Amino acid sequence: MAPLNRPASARRPVAPADTYRRQAPTSLIPPQPYPAPGTLIDVYPSNFGLLNSDASWRTTWATIVSGRFTDSPFSSLLFVEDSTAYAELYDTNGQGALQTPLRGKFNPLGRRTTWTHIVPGYFGPSGFTGLPLYDQAAGFGQFYDSDGKGGFVLLSEYSGWRTTWSHIVYGRFVDSSPYSGLFFYSPSENYGEVWTTDECNGWRWDRGAGVQIRLRVARRFIRAGSNV
Repeated sequence: MAPLNRPASARRPVAPADTYRRQAPTSLIPPQPYPAPGTLIDVYPSNFGLLNSDASWRTTWATIVSGRFTDSPFSSLLFVEDSTAYAELYDTNGQGALQTPLRGKFNPLGRRTTWTHIVPGYFGPSGFTGLPLYDQAAGFGQFYDSDGKGGFVLLSEYSGWRTTWSHIVYGRFVDSSPYSGLFFYSPSENYGEVWTTDECNGWRWDRGAGVQIRLRVARRFIRAGSNV
């Protein structure tokens, strides 16, 4: 087939060869010779690096939670053991290291050793990061606010929760509350719920947002499962 003959006005101008050259996200990379076959190379120079390392940490920490637990300008870290729920809270110094002395020690955290989920979020009036703690086998939960000095203040506790929640994610899911909400998901039931905090530090299911997100999650996983 013969090529189409387009008028000169309809022909696209040819861009210079360098016009479509890909650029690095942080800086231009000068042309480099092709490496030998099998050689691994970095496409772009890294724009992050190791701040610090510490080989003295205990080997029993199972959960590490970051948050604004104190008035430090940098994030603090809460370390929790799995079988004992022993926990230590440290501030960081902005240079990748923990500050000593530690800000808080809990043995155990939340007065029990069987927590399966520890989630950060804003749940109380202090303005600092708080914690919901969930014991999956017992269907039991507690909510804490931080006092800003390395301690936690119990806000409320609940029994009778489902024992099938595998994921608990915090976020601001509705505009009716200034506090964090929680999204709960049970994969065995393909079911999810959204709960929000009210102004009295209580908990309620936001039915408008909860039903909407629940249906979206269920449909997404049902469609994904049908393709397996």
